[in-house]
Amino acid sequence: MTDFFKFFNLTPGPLLVSQSNCQLFTDKAFKVMYHQIQTQVHPDQMAVSQRATQDAGVAQELTSAQYSQAYQCLIDPLSRVRHWLELTGMSLEGQSTQANMELFEEQMQAQEILEGLKSQGSAAAGFDEQYWQVHRTMKDKMNSALQWFVDHQTAVESVLCQSSLTNEQVELDSQTVLNHFGLLAMYSRILNQLKDIR
Repeated sequence: MTDFFKFFNLTPGPLLVSQSNCQLFTDKAFKVMYHQIQTQVHPDQMAVSQRATQDAGVAQELTSAQYSQAYQCLIDPLSRVRHWLELTGMSLEGQSTQANMELFEEQMQAQEILEGLKSQGSAAAGFDEQYWQVHRTMKDKMNSALQWFVDHQTAVESVLCQSSLTNEQVELDSQTVLNHFGLLAMYSRILNQLKDIR
């Protein structure tokens, strides 16, 4: 599996942190770094320098498309956490979270609110206020779900990478990680549905 964090010299994890100086990148700062790299590796820029590189016998570095793929993965918190978990050895395909009635009720309430916003239409009185209130709430909840991974990063990595734990301990802890990933996925999905309503 390709480690997209290496493309940008980042420490694998739930946040965008530089390996060299432990600097935390905001989405905006990461976007600026990505665009700076793209100006260097874009095919239009590479055409002239590539000939010189090939003449010198130097292997070509990563392509613009590879950087773009890595950026798209890492800029989205859900994709970034998924990629990090997969790098640590956790397979998320075909996995399911444990039944959690509170989570199910919260998801149903969010769906009802989304359906209400859809049926109102964006021209309805009070739509913007309600939309932004729901958006802020879901964004806060998604950030809290992401924060769980930040707070437990070392523990998650040790659970997923250590074979000294018994299968029962690993399964239980892996299930906890999976449940928190499910929370993050749910809030991300709701935020994407909100974008579609607007």
